[in-house]
Amino acid sequence: AKQFSRERDDINVEVVVVSMAELSPNVINEARSKTGLFDGFVTPPGVMGSIVEEDGWADLTGYTTSTPNSRRDWIDIFLNYRQWISQYQSKILMYPLDGDVLSLYYRQDVLDHFGLKVPRTWDEYNQVAEATHGKKYKNRTLTGSCIGRVKGCGGAYWANLVLSSMTQTRGTWEGHLFDTDNMTPLLGDAFEKLLELMAIQAKFGPKNEFEGCVLVNVDEMNNGTCVLSYNWGNSFTTHLNTGTVFQEGEGKMGVTVTPGSTHVLDRKTMKLVRCNQDLCRFG
Repeated sequence: AKQFSRERDDINVEVVVVSMAELSPNVINEARSKTGLFDGFVTPPGVMGSIVEEDGWADLTGYTTSTPNSRRDWIDIFLNYRQWISQYQSKILMYPLDGDVLSLYYRQDVLDHFGLKVPRTWDEYNQVAEATHGKKYKNRTLTGSCIGRVKGCGGAYWANLVLSSMTQTRGTWEGHLFDTDNMTPLLGDAFEKLLELMAIQAKFGPKNEFEGCVLVNVDEMNNGTCVLSYNWGNSFTTHLNTGTVFQEGEGKMGVTVTPGSTHVLDRKTMKLVRCNQDLCRFG
């Protein structure tokens, strides 16, 4: 914003910063009231459904395709973001600035030391967390799983990440919270299993897990005590500059896709059933 204002002295850009807990209600209220207090928002896309009901955002389709450069920039964005997240009824209403791709981060050297494999499922994640939690490694007491869970932080992201591995098996088009055919909530046994998995994760977490946000994920990993975490990539790269066990050569970090599940939700019975070639064709 500051750079834009310097380049265009006829335009003054003011940025109003609010907490994540306040952001979505403020965006929705502005769309509903149409007071024109703000010209734009930087927000997670979860508000889209509420915004379109109020006809609260401008159609950006012409802007994104008006020049060869803008078309090229648009096509350079991952298809999932530009088609399923940014658009509603073929109108571009949001422009992605950052892609929140969650990945699994783990201490490769710790897993090698204890003879453990990289977890491929959420059950295996918890098994590795349990096997390493409280153990000593290089004079540090290990924490099995490090996820910040303070209210208003990333709890919904963490829950959706785990739940979707059981409820959404054929792509984003079929939904993971609601069946896109009839808007039936996708809960049942999958939601019970989600709560069970998350409770076990917390059992092997740090003492401040319910007091901090994503820095719990980052700091515990960087200081050498954490074995497993999931997070957005830029959170780690931003804080890997100085004073971490990885920079100093004391630790080895591994990165892979987040775990999946061997059982998925049968949408007719709302029961978990074991994966087969048809149900889990992309697994």
